[in-house]
Amino acid sequence: MSTGSRPLPPTPSRPRSGAPTPPPRPLNRYTRLLRDRPLDLFRQYAVSPPDAAVGDEAIDALGSTRRNRVMPLASQSTIQTDGTFGIFFKSDANFDGPGFQHAVVGKKIAWIKLVDDTVRHGALTFQAIIPSSDATIPQGHIPVWFLPWESRNLVEMTIPPRQNDDDDDPKDPKLFFTAGINGCSVFVRGDPRSPTITHGGISQGQTPYGNNPAEFWRHLLQSHMAANGEHIRARGEVNNTHYINQTGQSGGAFTAYSDAYLRWLKTLPSGPLTVSQVVPWGCVFGIRYGRLWSFYLQENAVVHTYTIAAEYSSETVTDTKKVYGVFKKHTTQDVSVKRLVKRKSSVNRPIKLSDFFPGNSRGAVNFIEQWQRW
Repeated sequence: MSTGSRPLPPTPSRPRSGAPTPPPRPLNRYTRLLRDRPLDLFRQYAVSPPDAAVGDEAIDALGSTRRNRVMPLASQSTIQTDGTFGIFFKSDANFDGPGFQHAVVGKKIAWIKLVDDTVRHGALTFQAIIPSSDATIPQGHIPVWFLPWESRNLVEMTIPPRQNDDDDDPKDPKLFFTAGINGCSVFVRGDPRSPTITHGGISQGQTPYGNNPAEFWRHLLQSHMAANGEHIRARGEVNNTHYINQTGQSGGAFTAYSDAYLRWLKTLPSGPLTVSQVVPWGCVFGIRYGRLWSFYLQENAVVHTYTIAAEYSSETVTDTKKVYGVFKKHTTQDVSVKRLVKRKSSVNRPIKLSDFFPGNSRGAVNFIEQWQRW
């Protein structure tokens, strides 16, 4: 099915009085590939979403232009974890401290432009910009449904059913991202024509289940659904065991595919370059085909490499000798000194792509044979 290949409509602008409206800024090659052939993009590039959404450009106290973090919630409520709902949780769970919240996103659409990630070398990233009006939509960007993250919250959105047959309707995007995941759980449930997506995470300390956050977020969602009379069973799930540490325990970061990728890399001729470690991480996104949504986990890895190289430096050396066994003679000269040094580098690559909703075919879309070198 078509995922849309027509250009976006011109972005509204605010020209000066009497000045002609400038033409829309074209999309860069990454953003254009995401719009036209999204799965091709995710097969070629690791994508690192931001942790949060940001708003319009503003001038700070120092006169610099910046975009501040926004959390556009329509509602927020405490999730019950005791009394009748205590049956959903482990008996030894420790719920001391602040409670856990359920939050519903109000403004759901953000505008993004993919760019090279300056932190994760080789990966792409973006800002999720939620403009205050059509007049502040940034040019060179495309719309996506964007689900932010908030510590100690199940942040949730339901994507409404498709409104028309226009793949490029800015109010009805065909792409979805959630905020960056680093041990978080993401759940998708309901009708594939109008799915509900939930992102659960925590920023400090451990969940009440200690080293088993995946089970805790699952139980917390079940408690919330029960409190609201929701009995949907079929759903897709991504948790930390799928993309960062398959044991689910703290300490070490590896999955079956990151280990297999490391073994494959070590079979390749590398010359002076040595692969030392492969560390996995993930990205969750969605694509609408026709009127039905599919959601994917992109498993990525940062490949750490090093080379042993010779470095030369000049040092001043003083040599002392006795003359006729009586007088000391000092000779000073500059000499070149050779040292072997380890030069480290890293690069990020996608290693596996799998859909997890509405089916449960984890690993069905797998491109091991197309793994990329460093």
